Amino acid sequence: MKKLVTIISIFFLFGCYATRPLNKAYVGISIDDFLKMAKYPEIESSDGDLTVYRYRWGMNAENTVFYYFRDGKLIKFDGGVPVERRYRIETIRN
Repeated sequence: MKKLVTIISIFFLFGCYATRPLNKAYVGISIDDFLKMAKYPEIESSDGDLTVYRYRWGMNAENTVFYYFRDGKLIKFDGGVPVERRYRIETIRN
């Protein structure tokens, strides 16, 4: 039982560690250095010399930060624009 608790604790700790925020990112960092620090960043868009990466972190990846690169260097990062989700429910009667 003690081994089981230890193993579960290790998985929990390392799972949380893999989804941590990027505290060492700074304006001017190269894309290569950013990709070494970030765990699983996603390319949001790439248009000419501007590339935008999306990085999610947290227990359920509920936090999102966008990183904007121009000519291979970070120019800014922000939380993006929150999207309001609306659902439409239709009732079909036969």
